[in-house]
Amino acid sequence: MSLPLCAVEPWVDVTLPKPIVLPGYELILFYATVLLIDYTILCNESRIPLTATQLRVLMAMVHATIPQIVVSPNVSNNMFFAAFPWFVVSCCASLPLERLTVKQTYDAFTKIILAPEPKVENRNRWEGCVKVVRGTGKLIFLSRCIEPWLPKNNAYLLSLPWLDWKSLVLTVLYGIKGYCFLGVVDIGMGIQQFVFAEPVIDLFNSPILSSSPRDFWSRRWNKAVRNLLHHIIFMRDSRFDGTKAKDAKRHEKAVPSKNILGLLVFVVSGVFHELLILSMFRKMTLENLTFFTLQGIAVYVQLTVRKSAGWTKEDSQGLMRVLCIGCHLMFLAVTGRFFLAPYLRYYDPTKDPYGHSPS
Repeated sequence: MSLPLCAVEPWVDVTLPKPIVLPGYELILFYATVLLIDYTILCNESRIPLTATQLRVLMAMVHATIPQIVVSPNVSNNMFFAAFPWFVVSCCASLPLERLTVKQTYDAFTKIILAPEPKVENRNRWEGCVKVVRGTGKLIFLSRCIEPWLPKNNAYLLSLPWLDWKSLVLTVLYGIKGYCFLGVVDIGMGIQQFVFAEPVIDLFNSPILSSSPRDFWSRRWNKAVRNLLHHIIFMRDSRFDGTKAKDAKRHEKAVPSKNILGLLVFVVSGVFHELLILSMFRKMTLENLTFFTLQGIAVYVQLTVRKSAGWTKEDSQGLMRVLCIGCHLMFLAVTGRFFLAPYLRYYDPTKDPYGHSPS
């Protein structure tokens, strides 16, 4: 069945105007300048007539707006240009930079991606090689075992009934494709670990074996971003220096429960992914926001029920664990279409959404 990429329209379909398109090297210089300005502002935060919260909200708005105005000609690269500066600024904004040297700031930043283990040079270099081999293996598995089962027209999935068995199977296969594709991150982090002989966390931990939404998002998927969000949301004191003591006290009084904060993390992540899609495809569909909100609600319900029922935090074992893994995989198969839809609908390597011919 032949379908155009935009055959299945989303419920919400908002299109942005064409952006300013800059060559990749110019955009790198531009973002480097912006990050330097951010760092300078945060190092002189006490001199700025804004509260800590107001300053960070303003910086968040700036970094949400820039990728919608200025992009590179390459759609895939724009995911990096939108995500990496956000990651760096979010981390720096959670640190008291006025009290830290550049070296201390770098050390605090790298703790998010470095494993909390003592430095053992030979072992770390060996584990770096293992990461490179594992990442390469994922890419080979993707090309040999997953790609042959996927339709040539990605939008075919979106033409199927939501609960059709083909739709569910293809959703899982596309999820595995995304996981295997991120083997390039394993390769990069493995090279970093080999060169510097410092331990680096494994970004993933067999996510397909997750037994629950919390197990998936807290322990197994993208642990670097998980660590960053946990640092920002649940370790709030580190964001305030001595000159902002009043802000800290007011903040502590207004802190909601950890479960509500956890749900907020998912909503923020959904908004962030919508901004990525806006930058890449100039489209807002709210499908990614829906996906992450559903995941957040699932985790919230799981934690709330566990607490009310007095269940232990220990993972299920044996046959019960197998059943839990199967149920969670089905949950991802049903909800994952919300996440995949914008990429399947709009991504076409032969075109770009900015009105230019590919170079």
